Amino acid sequence: MERFLFRKIQVWVVLVLLFLGLLGVLAFGVVVRSRTLGYHKFGIAGDIAYALASSPDTLQKMLHPYDRMIAQHYRDPRFPGRRGWEVKTPASAAAVDGYLLLSRYDGDARRHIVELVDLSTLETTHSWMPDSDALFDGFVQGKEYNNLPVDAETFRILHPYLMENGDLIVKGNFSPMARVDACAKKVWVNSDLFHHSTERAADGTFWIPGDRDPAELEHVPPTYYNDSLTQITEDGEVLYSKSLTTILIENGYEYLLTSMNAGYSDDPIHLNDIEPVLEDGPYWKRGDLLISMRHKSAIMLFRPSTNEILWLRSGPWAFQHDVDVLGDGRIAVFNNNMRSRHGGPVVDPSNDVVIYDFATDTVSTPYSDIMLDADIRTVSEGLYTFLPGGQLMVEESDYGRILFFDQDGKIALEYVNGGSSGVPYRLGWVRYVTREYGDAALSNIRKSVCNDG
Repeated sequence: MERFLFRKIQVWVVLVLLFLGLLGVLAFGVVVRSRTLGYHKFGIAGDIAYALASSPDTLQKMLHPYDRMIAQHYRDPRFPGRRGWEVKTPASAAAVDGYLLLSRYDGDARRHIVELVDLSTLETTHSWMPDSDALFDGFVQGKEYNNLPVDAETFRILHPYLMENGDLIVKGNFSPMARVDACAKKVWVNSDLFHHSTERAADGTFWIPGDRDPAELEHVPPTYYNDSLTQITEDGEVLYSKSLTTILIENGYEYLLTSMNAGYSDDPIHLNDIEPVLEDGPYWKRGDLLISMRHKSAIMLFRPSTNEILWLRSGPWAFQHDVDVLGDGRIAVFNNNMRSRHGGPVVDPSNDVVIYDFATDTVSTPYSDIMLDADIRTVSEGLYTFLPGGQLMVEESDYGRILFFDQDGKIALEYVNGGSSGVPYRLGWVRYVTREYGDAALSNIRKSVCNDG
């Protein structure tokens, strides 16, 4: 062995080996770059090369696991030791009526839970804790571009919807969607991938961001997020599904998708909300959709029946979420006010709720002062709701906090999703439920007999 290791080798042999090695490295780079740009001409060799090139990132995630259920952003902890509800202004809190569908990660149980909270008493009237392991048993992701686990400890129920009979529509972020009954048992499962918001249309169907296979598009990398507009019935049947990338291209907006000399990035759009228009108005019709595209800081008005983009605007909102129709030709947008800087993403100075008026083409920010005073600054996610009584509810998603403001801008109620260890955990996009709707659902829930055994 020693003679073999230290034997003399002629220089020309070394040079040939170095040359062949260099050719191999160049060939490997060509194959990986081709797969990254979305081409598949190298077949299985391309798949293997791409997997090898991705292995350092995979190893780093294995060696440095991060508890993504803790409510913090870029390891910026807030509200240590805070837990549960706090009445800040008693008279204002007493005026808050209805229910809150509180979707949150329970750090003590290491599971996500959904609770129906009576806002007049702040008591939990019913809770659901679906077993995602059983719910999605047999589900195989099998897609290299979005291979996320679905397991009980890390499954985050995002923006659940309470049905009239007490059932819940549930999903994660890039997971299958399911309907569960009042006992959290499976009614049906749709094994397509869904993410972000769940919104109900006037006809009773739901519009939800979906995820189509990027292979149906040309010149995109295999890791491309092919966001789709998906319409689904309350029985889990898909009625409509179309790639948002395709819609933008067909309407002359392909320039929004690529950058100079770089082609398509993995996530150029980042669809995070589809808001169905419920009634005709001067600038839209029932059935139109307001679309939030976070990575374009853009909102658009789309008509599925004719495949037309009727209106599109970027800014002044920045990396926004949660667009709603207010009526009278106005919409409201949750403005994250996020800026990407050398130290990472920051909110400057705070989140805001921006009002846009189609009639005057003007933007107003009537809530900027109260949100700045409350130091609301979720970098990602975030939502708001205007309550029937005129109050404003805000979810500061990254930090596990919910605030209710009265009509004068005072904080009426505050909730922090803290655990017994003093660490706050993430929320799952809460939803306000009216008193009438919540009472009816709760009446049906109480008719159910749940056997946990």
